[in-house]
Order: sequence, then C-alpha cells, then structure tokens
Amino acid sequence: MNQTQTTLCRLVLAAVAVLAHGRLWAGDVTVVGYSGLAPTAQSATPPASNAATPALINPQYGQNVASESPCRNGQAPCENGDVPADGTLRQVNFECPTESSWYGRIDYYHFGQQDIGGANTFNEDGILYTVGYSRRIGPEKFRIELFSGNADYFQRGIDINEADSTTINFGVRAEAEYHWALTTVGQPPLEFFGGIGTRAWIRDLKDTTAFDGTDLWGSQETWWTVYPYIGLEKKWLYDNGFETFVSGRIGFTMFTYEHASTSGSPAFNPKLNVLGQLEAGVRRNALSLSAYLDAMTWDRSGDVWVGGTPYYYPASQLVTIGVKLGFTY
Repeated sequence: MNQTQTTLCRLVLAAVAVLAHGRLWAGDVTVVGYSGLAPTAQSATPPASNAATPALINPQYGQNVASESPCRNGQAPCENGDVPADGTLRQVNFECPTESSWYGRIDYYHFGQQDIGGANTFNEDGILYTVGYSRRIGPEKFRIELFSGNADYFQRGIDINEADSTTINFGVRAEAEYHWALTTVGQPPLEFFGGIGTRAWIRDLKDTTAFDGTDLWGSQETWWTVYPYIGLEKKWLYDNGFETFVSGRIGFTMFTYEHASTSGSPAFNPKLNVLGQLEAGVRRNALSLSAYLDAMTWDRSGDVWVGGTPYYYPASQLVTIGVKLGFTY
C-alpha cells in the first residue's frame, strides 16, 4: 500500500470514529415527535462546575430541552436535552411522541346535485352522527370514522318527477397524513401536512310518490372516493392550561365510484373537483371542543352508454358543518 492510500485509510478510520462517537452521544438525546406542550422551566441543582455545558438542540422546537420530565399523560420517555444558558440545569416538559383521541361529532349536512344549466336539481339535508379515533406517532397521524344519519330530500326538474322523501346514510372514512414543522422557536410549531384519505358510504333513498301521483322506487347508491390533500395546523398554549388550535386543508377527489342498486343502472365515475376542511377549537387537559366544516365536490361524470342511450351522473356537492367533542390520552 503506498503512502497516499495509507493516509486516505487513516482519514476514513478517523471520520468513522468521530461519527460513531457523535452517534452514540446523540443517541442520548433522540427526539421523537414534536406536537404538544410548550416548554415550562423549573430550576434544578446547578452544576458543580461553572464550565459551559454543551447545548443539545431539539430540532423540532429549535431550542434546548431536558430529559426526565414527565409527559402530559404521564408516559415516558419525553424529548430530552439541556438548557444551560445561565449555568442552571432546567427541566422542560413536552408532550409524549404518541397521542390517541376518541371523538364524537354532530353535523348538519347538505348533499346537492345539479345538471348543467340547472335543468334538474336534487337537494338532501339532514344530520350526521360521527364517532372517530385518531392516533399520532411523532409526525405521523392516522384517523378512522364511522358515521350515520337521516335526511330529507327534494327533487325537481324537467327530466325527473318532482318529489320528496327520506334518505339514510351510513359509511366509514379513513385518513393517513405526515406532518412537518415549519417554525423552530417558541410555541408548538406551525405544521405543514400532507395526506391521503378515503370515504365509502351508502345513500339509501326510500320509495316515494311524486307530486303528480307517480310511484317512485328508491335505491341504494354506493359511493367510494379517494382524495389526497395538504394543509396547515397551529396550536397556541397558555399558562392556565388551555390550548387553542386551528387547522385547514385543501385537496381534490382524485377517484370516485358510484353505483345504484336499481336494475340496469350503470356504474359512474364522477370527475375530480376540489375539497376543503377547516377546524378550530379549544382544549384543556384531555377534553377538546371544536367547530368543524368539511366540503367535497365532484364534476359531472362521463357518459355511459346503455342500450344505445347515454347516461351520466350530475355534478355533486357534499357539505357538513357541526361541532366536535374529543377526549385525548
């Protein structure tokens, strides 16, 4: 081995040794997750030496934090590090990296359809009841919801019989998202998130009689949609233990399938359109209360030919607005 190769090998070995030492040292201050409590400092015993203590930075909050303080829910470990700015070791409290929530929601909802030019319209209004569970593990968040409700509908137009009746809705919704911190100092950071969700439900339209006396047979419409989205979330923490929060997102209904149980009815694929969601509320300890708005839209489907006749599904909108009560642990 020549002198150049020998020197290169020595440099590589030295670099590996330094990185390994740094990795072991960093292993003592691993940070998992970043949502939760703002730092609260408590003075502890000053270090024996006045020598400067290395600052170990929490990359999520952009400030120094200490280990051994309990999480809000009493679990461990929490994020860790040191705050030696004035020669005093401080304990700083953050939320644990995992968090689970159960919640219930009561929403007024509107489902509407309208043909091009407004020739035929269909409006459905009622109440939806939702039970959901969400879990956050560091930057990852997952949620699943079950919902059901009743509504009244009214239809009119030149191509359909004018009538009203009732509808029963029930279904499931699931979402997964990933969060990134956009700020690094002070309060819990402003977070950007991206995710994907799916919603599947059945609209059970009951039999009725049109205003002109024509009997109309009901049907069950099966819906399934998949949607990506992006959004922002922010929390503010206060000394009295209250937390306020707000989040918003926007996306689009990437793929949708609709099929009615009526004999001979074809399956449709309503085309993509925008969706959005807003939520704002307050939390104290384990309980939270928030206002909630969610909207999903679909464009008119393409034509599906049955026996030489084209059929399509009209443009549709689904809007829900209500209140949400949650329990977090």
